[in-house]
Amino acid sequence: MPQFFPFRGLLFNPNKVALQDVVAPPYDVINPEKQNELYERDEYNCVKIDFAREDNRYTISQERFQDWLKNEILLTDAAPAFYLLEQHFTVNFSSYTRFGIIGLCKLEELNVHSSIRRHERTYSKPKEDRLQLMNATNAQFSQVFSLFSDATFLTDEHCLALASTNPIADFEFENIHHRLWRMSDPNFHRQATEKFSLLELVIADGHHRYETALAYQELQKKDNPQHTGNEGYNYVLMYASNMLNSGVTILPTHRVVFSLPQPFAITLSTLEKYFRVKHYFSLKKLLEGMRRFKHLSFGVAIKDTPSLWLLQMKDERVLRELLKDVSADLQRLDVTVLHRLIFEQLLKIPLEQQQQRSVIDYENDGFTAYNTFLSGNTDAVFFMNSPTVDQVFNVGICGSTMPQKSTYFYPKLPTGTVFFDTQQF
Repeated sequence: MPQFFPFRGLLFNPNKVALQDVVAPPYDVINPEKQNELYERDEYNCVKIDFAREDNRYTISQERFQDWLKNEILLTDAAPAFYLLEQHFTVNFSSYTRFGIIGLCKLEELNVHSSIRRHERTYSKPKEDRLQLMNATNAQFSQVFSLFSDATFLTDEHCLALASTNPIADFEFENIHHRLWRMSDPNFHRQATEKFSLLELVIADGHHRYETALAYQELQKKDNPQHTGNEGYNYVLMYASNMLNSGVTILPTHRVVFSLPQPFAITLSTLEKYFRVKHYFSLKKLLEGMRRFKHLSFGVAIKDTPSLWLLQMKDERVLRELLKDVSADLQRLDVTVLHRLIFEQLLKIPLEQQQQRSVIDYENDGFTAYNTFLSGNTDAVFFMNSPTVDQVFNVGICGSTMPQKSTYFYPKLPTGTVFFDTQQF
């Protein structure tokens, strides 16, 4: 059962900084240009401790973090609390609001017996970076984003009732309106902790951060002969959102393929064996066509042809034989069919090569992906529909994992709203 608790959050001092100037996107979506922009935005922007650009960045992050604590740029709340975060945003000209609650979750190993499940595979390099940062600072600066399903708890209506008071923070960041409330009521604390103990959680975003927290816990346990299991390093900073709410949104993640092992004519004839193929001359029309078909449909642009192509699976029953080594809950997912059937079996791109960013890269905006293709530096782009929230949650609950970069939950959680100092637990 998940153990989810209020805690004494570490927050920026509103008397010394404006929150919209010191928050940042998650480290894994910050490119060098964005990093430099954040450095210039404010001397206390959290990127300077979460994703510093200096060569000795872990030492620099630790020194800055301690300096900000000493000078009360960051303040630890006097009493435990949960923190309710509201994000209001627009996708495809429609407005949405997503609520979630920030607390501490007791760490569990990620396996089929755990009440906390992953849905996606991870890379080793980001975990090494995050572990070095956590070892240096003994703090967690970003939340793991998890999903749960419950018809009565933290629904849209419940969250609106909880948010009836003035927020402790109200700011705009990257065209998203954020509001944050400190939930200090002990009765709500008991209700939330009891409710979470009955739920199952699926990690939506932040798999690397969760696995880093597990690795950090193991290192701390080895160094602490008096280990009890209640120390701060046994917990991970987590944001939990009800998947039944209207604002839980996933954007598509398109695949940019730098090198195809076969020329266009062979590639297209190979795909036609299992897919109906229709050509388009407009990306807008192609994406609209994909959305109409929804399930098991892909768009593709291939080098040396002016056309865009819509692929629609002819008979999905063949997947039982073609993907017989894949669990049933994964077989009918678009991302599985793309990577295991199209890339691996039809286009002969081995799985280990698919995991290399020099072979396949990822882009959430279809027009940006297409422009990259038109620049002449890639052989193909495969356009995707988004998986549904139900699909992602069910994959996690069943104990399966989707390929890397299968999901892009939008909006990302900003880093800088609430930190967790593991030594001030």
